[in-house]
Amino acid sequence: MTPDQFAEYVRQDMTREQYINALVNSEFALEGELESLYKLEGQTRVVRTLTLPLSEFAAKANITDEQKKAYYEQNPSEFVRPEQFKISYVELSGDGIADAADVTEEQAKAYYEANKANYGAAEKRKVSHIMIQGDDADAKQKAEAVLTELNNGADFAELAKSRSDDTFSAEQGGQLDWFDKGVMDPAFEEAAFALNNKGDISGVVQSDFGFHIIKLDDIKPSQAKPFADVRDEIVAQLGQQQAAEKYYALSTELAEKAFEMPDNLEDAANAVNSQVKKTDFVSLSDLSGVLASPAVLQALQQPEVREDGLNSDIIEIAPEHSVVVRIDDSRPETVLPYEEVEAQVAERLQSQEGEKAAEALANSLVTELNDGNTAGLDASGYKFGAEQELGRVSAERAVAQLAFTMAAPAEGKAEYGFTREMNGDVVVVALDAVKAPKSEEISLQSQMADRVINTTANMDLSSIVEQLKENTEVTYSIEPVEQ
Repeated sequence: MTPDQFAEYVRQDMTREQYINALVNSEFALEGELESLYKLEGQTRVVRTLTLPLSEFAAKANITDEQKKAYYEQNPSEFVRPEQFKISYVELSGDGIADAADVTEEQAKAYYEANKANYGAAEKRKVSHIMIQGDDADAKQKAEAVLTELNNGADFAELAKSRSDDTFSAEQGGQLDWFDKGVMDPAFEEAAFALNNKGDISGVVQSDFGFHIIKLDDIKPSQAKPFADVRDEIVAQLGQQQAAEKYYALSTELAEKAFEMPDNLEDAANAVNSQVKKTDFVSLSDLSGVLASPAVLQALQQPEVREDGLNSDIIEIAPEHSVVVRIDDSRPETVLPYEEVEAQVAERLQSQEGEKAAEALANSLVTELNDGNTAGLDASGYKFGAEQELGRVSAERAVAQLAFTMAAPAEGKAEYGFTREMNGDVVVVALDAVKAPKSEEISLQSQMADRVINTTANMDLSSIVEQLKENTEVTYSIEPVEQ
């Protein structure tokens, strides 16, 4: 952007922000509005329900052969069998390739000795030091002068207090906290761990912080756990390492054999001491287990696998878990013959007829009950259950949704309606009462007030944007633009 372009961009942005802020920040809520919303949100409804099970009505439906054949002919797309394949595959997994029994006692002990520091507390040292800050010859000369005094019998702690530039440790006579390897400056650490006996003093040591003279105060030797205590852990770890090594060696062998003999998987399976597994005809959307992996599905779509019938490349579907696949046979998408789907057609027609019968009875019962007539209910053999009190958010979603759209019943009476559950059952609902929550004064500084203000402000802004869209004309030129 040029300076003028940037200034214009900022100007437009500030104008837009001013307009939006004027809309959003001028919104407010009223006490009566909040009280009404509180009553609506906290309202409950007392209902009774009567369920007309779809299965019962479907079982009573009488479906003729003519109806079944007509439905089959009118809805062939419902009875399409997708393209299907017979698939062979060889699976290779690191699980069980090697176990603890493959690890010898000698291997475990050798690993323990080589990695003893990992099985206990590492050696720690406590030292005191005198530090002369700087990295030039003058600083080094000062440090060497201090070392000379120490060699002539001067007290280390007293010299640390008077001569060390590390003021914090100087107050303690140069003492530092316990530390192990990997904590301090490498040069400092190397010199500290080179001291053998308590009281030994190093020469002048240069680090990134300056020149040091180090005195060994104490040693906490490493305390490794006994081999017996960590043997099982080491054996398991070595077993996993061996399994990984064997897995990668076998996966390489599997890939090579599958490539060298591309028209079968038997040689590849024998090379890794595995078996060729086979499926019956199955569509790609119905694959399960290892074959349902996206990587396997992608491989099955490759032309050399799907069309030429060759082995796939080795496919890693998880760490230390691979598979090679091939397609042995395929059959195209087809509409299944009527004889194979007759039972399926009958089931669908029975379900449809059952839904109609259940809804017809529910509609009849609701009409009669709203008129105060219970004869149809008595004759149906169905009964309402016990009263239950539902809020707007309820596990019985369909019933609650209907109950909160029904008019409040008159005192001592009920309002009736019906709805459908997800499983197809029809439910007749009796609304016996509407209960309002106890009155409560809602503060204008409450979270509910903030929620109402934000919701209304967003609605205002959305409506303004929609209005601007409607009133704004945009013209697109289809003529080529000259460069």
